[in-house]
Amino acid sequence: MTVRVENLVVNDWLRNKAGNVAIVLHLDIHTDEVILIDTNDAKPLPRSVSARALSDYIKVVDNGATQATELLQTDKERAAAEFALNVIKPLVDDPSIYDRDSRGPLVRARAHECSISKKTVLSYLRRYWLGGMTVNALAPRFRDRGVLSKNSTVTSKVARGRRPDGNRYTPFDCTHSDEIEKIKKAIRKEYLSSDYKTIEDAYQACLQNYYSYRDKNGKRILLPAGECPTMRQFAYRLKKDFSITDIGTAKRGKKKFALTERAKLGSVMADCLGVGHIYEIDATIADVWLVSSAPDSRHKIIGKPTLYFVYDRWSRLIVGFHVTLESASWMAATQAILSILEPKEALCARYDVPYDAADWPADGILPAIFLADRGEMLSYASDNVTSLGPEVKNPPSDRADWKPIVEGGFRQQYARIRAVTAGYEPPQEALKRRARKYHLDASLTLAEFTKKILLCVIAHNREPIAHYPLTPQQLTRSIPPIPRELWNFEAPSRASSLRRCHYGIAKAALRPTNQATVKDSGIEFMGCLYSAPQLESAGWFVRARKRRFAVPISYDPRLCDSIEVHAKELGGTPVPVYLTPASEAYRGMSFGEVAAYLQMRKSILQEMVHHKRQVRSDFNDAADPISANARRLRKADSKGKARSARRQDTKEERERERRIERHRDAGADAPPVVSAEPMDLPEAVCPTESDFSTTNTPATNKLADLRRNLFHARQ
Repeated sequence: MTVRVENLVVNDWLRNKAGNVAIVLHLDIHTDEVILIDTNDAKPLPRSVSARALSDYIKVVDNGATQATELLQTDKERAAAEFALNVIKPLVDDPSIYDRDSRGPLVRARAHECSISKKTVLSYLRRYWLGGMTVNALAPRFRDRGVLSKNSTVTSKVARGRRPDGNRYTPFDCTHSDEIEKIKKAIRKEYLSSDYKTIEDAYQACLQNYYSYRDKNGKRILLPAGECPTMRQFAYRLKKDFSITDIGTAKRGKKKFALTERAKLGSVMADCLGVGHIYEIDATIADVWLVSSAPDSRHKIIGKPTLYFVYDRWSRLIVGFHVTLESASWMAATQAILSILEPKEALCARYDVPYDAADWPADGILPAIFLADRGEMLSYASDNVTSLGPEVKNPPSDRADWKPIVEGGFRQQYARIRAVTAGYEPPQEALKRRARKYHLDASLTLAEFTKKILLCVIAHNREPIAHYPLTPQQLTRSIPPIPRELWNFEAPSRASSLRRCHYGIAKAALRPTNQATVKDSGIEFMGCLYSAPQLESAGWFVRARKRRFAVPISYDPRLCDSIEVHAKELGGTPVPVYLTPASEAYRGMSFGEVAAYLQMRKSILQEMVHHKRQVRSDFNDAADPISANARRLRKADSKGKARSARRQDTKEERERERRIERHRDAGADAPPVVSAEPMDLPEAVCPTESDFSTTNTPATNKLADLRRNLFHARQ
């Protein structure tokens, strides 16, 4: 499009067909003349162009390449710019400076007046015109003077750097690419590869690996000064070629650098929509030693408890907490989540703490997101939380700065209680040698420490936060930076996103579920047997005697005393069942402890299998010869006799053996073996063996019975 004078203003950019760019310095609408200065010339000066000549130009957008928009940074640069402006101000205010014939005398006169050269005045004018005619255009860039570009190379063979004292040696020239690569390789291998190695260690390794030789004895000899880089040259190359971020991430790792050394340009409030959006939850081992609560056992130390806190990110309100002797686990985390929903009036009454509903504005309200550590909340069991509505998110490992509210909350609460808590152990003293034995001061039980934490929570929710980033709306409403006040102020605007959950529903949803087997001896689950009168009357165990069946159950892994059975035939209401007498030994244990004992029993039984085989083998070694000898004697006595005759005299032989057994048991003398000879007794007094023989006549049978009775009477 053709450029017209009336469409132009000062500092407009114009480009001709040859691609040269010019800047408009002055306009004269009466004469239709435009004063331009070319940006492509080495030493440009203003020139006049008629309106007809503007047809060769088109208007382009100014990209700011020549205009000085940079702020003056130093006092020297500011003073130099003011001086230059004072020099040329009378000239730029006079339109005749744009005339070629008038410009020379004006510049010479001003140079003489200011006692500077004409060349200097012209350089001020060029910088002023090409830089957008602002004072910033006259600022000298001292920091750019004498600086080589990043890709420039040194062509001079003269060594650089300060010469040593007394000119003891010529400085080593380490500007060549091969020398630079040696130094950079040593830096990467010896300095950046380890957290504990210093720049001195890396420099020493560089000299040994690249600037040394072996003499004829194999001894390493370092090159003398002047033939190897100095420590200062080595450190310069490290600073020039490796940024602070590169050094930090290489030596300490990306995660640790991001946690402790990165730039803090963001805010945790950026991705938080308001109160009730994000709850941060975390656990730590409390720095307090506790004692037993059993009678007359307060002198016994039970260790340190695990402390859970749940913070609302937006308001900094503590919405839940839990103190337990269990290690950090999913079940302990569920108790912390349930503490959000637990009625706070009952909680305060349990620990004899005054209750004020204003201290618990978030009572019973679940968040949209639970932000938890990569521990217990990373398990599959945490999927149960999503059934209640909230989403569970886990930050990357070793990134505590992603949930700074709860991480800093532990330190804040310790600072509140450490001066008034017996048995408090500062973290820095825990591993110190010969430190004070703080555990000897332990005096609080678990219940007393929990009460103290409850008081801390109430105090925190009432206390102003010094550096809380109040929004302009909060400032105009005079909202104090107190957690409970911040919640109450923001809650109405978040009413459609906040949701309350019943404690019983959440407790049932968070408990793990599984399948148990109904047997005639009870409901078996993880090695324990359970029963309930309601199930006995329903005939479950009688029915299971014919055929076992499975039922869904829910349980608390921390205690095996009871579980809950969920069955349609029970009306959908969970039925608690309790340990039977057969499993009474496991009462008070967790399911993990029961599993450990069952594994021990299984190991013992596995070891007993071999022992049982060995005992049986020993028995067979002793019993087999007896049977073999008996069979041998039986075969010898049975020669020439019919097999059917072996039971012919069974009754009489049994009586004879019984008589011998009675003599042996009574301690009386008796024949050691059975003899076929009749005993040496009067025939009329003692019956013989032949008297017991049976015949087929009735008279003989009666006589035999009488003799037998007489024989028994004598015995």
